Amino acid sequence: LWQRKIAKDGCSKSAARKAGYRWLAGQLGIPFEKCHIGYMSVEECQRVVEICTQATKRPTTPPTKEPTA
Repeated sequence: LWQRKIAKDGCSKSAARKAGYRWLAGQLGIPFEKCHIGYMSVEECQRVVEICTQATKRPTTPPTKEPTA
């Protein structure tokens, strides 16, 4: 996800990772300061995988509509 952020926004690796953890903290409903993989249980890590998998399945651009005749 952080690599996608760099490609999309042209930010640094550090800024992309921080933004990723901030986003993940929001998804998990935990404080940013407590959002670190090393602090998480196996169950919490499994939830992170689910959240990130869903996030990467989302289209990055809205689908285009075919013109109707």
